Amino acid sequence: MFKKASLSLAVCTLLAAPAAVMAAPAPSTDVTVEARFFSPSFDTKVKSDSIKYNNGQVSLKDDLGLSDKNAPELILRYRNMSLDYIHLSNSGSAKLNDTLEVDNKTYQANGSIHTDSKINYLKFTVTNPVLHGPKTELNWNYGISMLNWKLSANGEVNGPGSYTQSASESYTVPIPMVGIGGKAEVANGLDVYATVSGLPLASYGHIYDFEAGLCYSPIENLAIKAGYRKLDIHVHHGDDDGTFSLGGPWAGLSYQF
Repeated sequence: MFKKASLSLAVCTLLAAPAAVMAAPAPSTDVTVEARFFSPSFDTKVKSDSIKYNNGQVSLKDDLGLSDKNAPELILRYRNMSLDYIHLSNSGSAKLNDTLEVDNKTYQANGSIHTDSKINYLKFTVTNPVLHGPKTELNWNYGISMLNWKLSANGEVNGPGSYTQSASESYTVPIPMVGIGGKAEVANGLDVYATVSGLPLASYGHIYDFEAGLCYSPIENLAIKAGYRKLDIHVHHGDDDGTFSLGGPWAGLSYQF
């Protein structure tokens, strides 16, 4: 009798094991992918010993005709680390108010010029908790960001035998960053958060990256997000000086695998 009962229990255990495994939720890998649609206002000025225009300064919007463009953004998170990538590409045409010299090439005043700009912003961040409650959280972060900026110009050179010439400039600037952030639950599944990071670089400039938004989770592992972000970079190195500013609303989705 005992042997029959033991055998029945063993068979039931073997039959139930696969069902239990299938019913159990898959363990989270702590990997989150977030895609955003960023619609910033664009403002960029460049001053360099290799670019001479309007007392040495060029505004990409006012002088070269570049306009605001939407910027796709992708964020990868693993536990307390994140990698944020923004790409902004735009172009424009304008008539020069002054003689412009770029990359040892001269474009005469009143001439037409077409400009292409490509900006890649990459930011690696490590976040650590300071206070962690059931509905609120305060943290601090550190990391490094990198701005890669490529600018090319095509314009006509007037005079005998008019022709078109091209010139280009490229900048890559790595900048360390530290910051603080926090979030609070305002309703079931709805959080509000804000974070700011950056670094004053004394005579070398500064970088500030501010973001605030809402996060709504209708189902487990999926979140709908929206907010505002402002990125302001001023870099000074030798005779080169650049101001880069992006600010505007964004919306996106994130999913934790």
